[in-house]
Order: sequence, then structure tokens, then C-alpha cells
Amino acid sequence: MDTNKGCMKKVLLTLALMLGAFTATFAQSTKDVLYLKNGSIIYGQLIEMVPEKQVKIKTTDGSVFVYNTSEVDRIAKAETKEKENYTERKSSFRTRKIATGFKGFIDDSYSASMNGSDFNRGGLSVSLGSQILPQLFVGAGLGLEYYTEPEVLTVPVFADVRVNFINGPVSPFLGVKVGYTALGDFEGFYFNPMVGCRFGLTNKLALHTAIGYALQNADYTHEERSYSPYYGATTFRRSISTFSAIKIQFGFEF
Repeated sequence: MDTNKGCMKKVLLTLALMLGAFTATFAQSTKDVLYLKNGSIIYGQLIEMVPEKQVKIKTTDGSVFVYNTSEVDRIAKAETKEKENYTERKSSFRTRKIATGFKGFIDDSYSASMNGSDFNRGGLSVSLGSQILPQLFVGAGLGLEYYTEPEVLTVPVFADVRVNFINGPVSPFLGVKVGYTALGDFEGFYFNPMVGCRFGLTNKLALHTAIGYALQNADYTHEERSYSPYYGATTFRRSISTFSAIKIQFGFEF
């Protein structure tokens, strides 16, 4: 009889330990989920909820966040780690806003000339400035543009303004570079409006692509040769005051 009682106690003790472990595991895997009206999703443990006033939630790293109830859309439970990780990744992408402060751009471009294929050109430029608002960047930059014919290198200096339409991970934008080419073989007014799309990697880093129009004023005399069966080979000069092109560019923001 005593032996049976001892065995029963051991079984009950084992069951109690198993139940406690299961309860602890379930409690760890079940989290409170706070859905905010701005699209953010916060995981943690609700530590205070005052109706019509505020909600406090503690995240796994020990941080405590306080929100007004007017900011909260709904509160739910997340019971699986897979669902939590997926939703956190999705939330992180949705809430990837554009950071303000110092901003830099590096642009690689190719311009297809509207004055003839001789004046196609490749370019590289760097702009530095300030992201004053998530929607507005203002800065200045320096570029290098190389014309394949007549093998001319130009150095435009310009102001750079860009406007983002959406404060999020993917945003269309308008931009314009306005300046003067003071160094190189061509000198004159420089103008490059563009439209493109920005793809955020983080709040600070992003890739972008754009297409636009490029104009370079210059006082350039171009020699061309032609052949006629009556007059033979002749050489004449053609003056060009404006170089126009369709410009495609890809860039990196930092």
C-alpha cells in the first residue's frame, strides 16, 4: 500500500511539473499584439490599460511604450512564433519612413543625345545636403560627364532638389538639378529635371532609378565631312549652342 502511494505521489509530481512547463511555454509563446492606426504593430505584454486614456505595453527587450487609446486600432493575441516573426517583418517594411537630416546621393547615368549619336554621354555625380522633411531634400552637387564624340569631359556644378510623394519604403519622386558647367571643354547653363522611384532599404539607405531630360548650353563648333560626286569631299562647320538628351540614371542614397 505504501509503495502504491509513493508511486502515485511521483506520478502526480511529474504531471504537475509537466503542466507547469507547458503553461510557462504557452505564456512565453502568447503575446499581446497592439495594432496602431498608423499601421505599426507592437508585440509584448500589456502592463496597464486605462479605458479612454492610455495603454502601456512592455516589449521583449524591456522597453515600455505608452499610447493614447485614440492611437490604438485593436488589441489581439499572437500564439505562434512564426506568425509573430512574419507580422513583425511586414510591419517593419510598412513603417520604414524616410529619415531627416544629412543626406547624400551617388548617381550613375547615361544620356542619349537628341543632337545625334556623337553626343551620347555617360555620367557620375555626387550630391550632399539635407533631408529637411521626409518629402523634401535640398542640396548641391558635382558631376562628371564624358561625351564619346568629340571626347569631351564636362564638370557641372548644380543645386539639387528632390520631392518624395510618399513617406514610406517605396515612393515616386520628382527632382531637378540646376547649375553651370564651369570646368571642361563646354561651359554654360546646366538643367536636368527628372521623375523616378525610390526604394528604401532602411530609413536612411535607399536605391532609386529615374528618367529625365538633360540640357547643356555650350558654344561649340563641330566639323563635319560630306562627299558629293560633283564636288568631292568637303568639310563644313556646324555650330551647336544647346545639347539635349534623354537621361536615365540609377543611384544610391545614404
